[in-house]
Amino acid sequence: FGSRSGSAGYRAGLWIGPHDADHVLVMIPGMNTSTESWLNSNVPDAADLQHLAATLANSHGRGTVAVVPLLADAPPQSALDAPLGRFWREGAEETVLALAPLDLAGRHVVGWGHSYGAAVLGATSALSGRFDDLVMVGAAGTGTESLEALGVGSDHLFVATHWNDPIRLVPNNYHGVSPETLPHIDVPTAPSTGFDGWKALLSIPWFVIDGLPDHDYLDDETAVRAFAAITIGLPDLNDL
Repeated sequence: FGSRSGSAGYRAGLWIGPHDADHVLVMIPGMNTSTESWLNSNVPDAADLQHLAATLANSHGRGTVAVVPLLADAPPQSALDAPLGRFWREGAEETVLALAPLDLAGRHVVGWGHSYGAAVLGATSALSGRFDDLVMVGAAGTGTESLEALGVGSDHLFVATHWNDPIRLVPNNYHGVSPETLPHIDVPTAPSTGFDGWKALLSIPWFVIDGLPDHDYLDDETAVRAFAAITIGLPDLNDL
């Protein structure tokens, strides 16, 4: 639905699904996302999620679904690109501009943000109030300081964090307050296959022990099906 490039960043997005969809999922990627990786990875993942959510909606009489993978700004390419606060705040401003032409009134709109993208999502929600539900995935922070600032209730904030996700090492308030510290609903994820006993005993992430970090959630079928259920407004759906 449009693109722009320049010194301030770049903006591109695709609307995947019916233009009059009842449910719209807006997906904001994380750090290290280039235009090429967005086209080759994020967009196909979004198309797969749209297909799953549309199938689920059809089987449960929930109307139609569109998914909007969005690259609204130039995400930082490493954690050393400081000050990161400037990046996600500017990213939120760019995201608000990118969403402005879209007719989202009267629809169920869900925002989904991964890693750094969760901070962009939270700041965008605070600026625009355009989301009914927020899904923060492997989030380093919310881009805000409170649930009130996010503009959604605790029953509309969904958080997914693999227990072996390196993001758990990021200190709270690095990108705003961590969503894990706010009242929220946990998104189910696939069970890990690591040293659970060691993790419980030592209270440290699995990857510190066996070197298998997991910061990717769109290859987790359990999480993806939960994302689809949230998208159609049935977060408690269990026959996925």
